[in-house]
Amino acid sequence: MTFLPRRRLLALPALLLAVAAAPAGTGDAAKGKELAENWGEFGGYACAGCHGADYRGKSPAPALAGRPAAELSARLQLYRTGKVSGGNAQQMAAVAATMGDEDVAALSAYLASLPR
Repeated sequence: MTFLPRRRLLALPALLLAVAAAPAGTGDAAKGKELAENWGEFGGYACAGCHGADYRGKSPAPALAGRPAAELSARLQLYRTGKVSGGNAQQMAAVAATMGDEDVAALSAYLASLPR
């Protein structure tokens, strides 16, 4: 039996609520690709610098490619509202705070469209 680390287990209820509250519909994956590659002051470093050039993860940042858009969107919403702590939450919160709802949906749609 596999056990989740305690901090991840504690964050699970908040993530489940955020997924349930995430806006329905799909984002513009083409716009999401542009955002992932050229995000404001962060440039392409915002995603690829930490999560790897193919978004398949680079320690300690998790893989993003191929994850469900609703999950990615919910997680970004949690970072935007400061409801995630530990690990690299501070860096993610700084990036997510600059995103609007449309940006979150677009980026989530693009990352979800990539192969795992």
